[in-house]
Amino acid sequence: MDVVKLEHAIALAPELQEWYEQPVSVFVIDKEKVLLTSFHPDLDIGVRQGDLMEKYQQSGAYKALHTGERVVVKVNDLTRFKIPYVSIAAPIRDEGLIKGAMSVVISTEQFDSLLSMGEQLLEVTETAYAYAQNLSSESEEVAANAKSMDNSTEQVRHKIEHMAGVLKSITHISAKSKILGINASIEAARAAEHGLGFRIVANEVRQLADTTNTASTAIEKDIQRVRESIDLFVDSIKQQRIVSEQQVSEIAELTASLNNITNLAQNLVSIGRKI
Repeated sequence: MDVVKLEHAIALAPELQEWYEQPVSVFVIDKEKVLLTSFHPDLDIGVRQGDLMEKYQQSGAYKALHTGERVVVKVNDLTRFKIPYVSIAAPIRDEGLIKGAMSVVISTEQFDSLLSMGEQLLEVTETAYAYAQNLSSESEEVAANAKSMDNSTEQVRHKIEHMAGVLKSITHISAKSKILGINASIEAARAAEHGLGFRIVANEVRQLADTTNTASTAIEKDIQRVRESIDLFVDSIKQQRIVSEQQVSEIAELTASLNNITNLAQNLVSIGRKI
């Protein structure tokens, strides 16, 4: 407290009790004695104004005075104090020199309650963090599978297009075969009896061309239906991939946040257990 002088701390101490929702007590000391006490009825630790500080060496105020640092200490010395308590104390400086200290006292029940809540928070966040890690791993796997399916369906689409190209070639050959068969029939007719065998072959070529054309038409319709289904499936897979990648990113952020909260809770519990 570099800007708070002893007289200011004495004036401020009684008002501090109004700043807290829970009961607190406050006392101010200089290097020799207790200057002021402002105790809540439920938190009278037995320190009195004018008491010499030598008898309260376990108090947070005494330790803050002699270390020059803010301290939080749990005091259980019932030979010196009426009740166990937790002290939050800080030194008071005037022009850079330590002149005294101020201590805010809370009950051990309040402190233990806060520690218990911290432990519960730690347990919950550790569970949530573990769940988020598993969810992140599963989401990454889903995203990887979606990407793999996306690649596979693209390959299927390319093969369908290749089949359509082959079918187009077959249809083209069939049309040429039919024309060839018609021409052959005409030549066979001109050859009369000498072209009888040629006419039979020409008819077979024409029938084969007609059959091939009919089959090609049916296959083309089937390929078109498959192509439409594949397109819908590919679009769905692409959308799933986009959503999965977004989920992976969001879950990664959630996991990182939970990890930070877990670390804070661990620090809180660790500090509480050391007091």
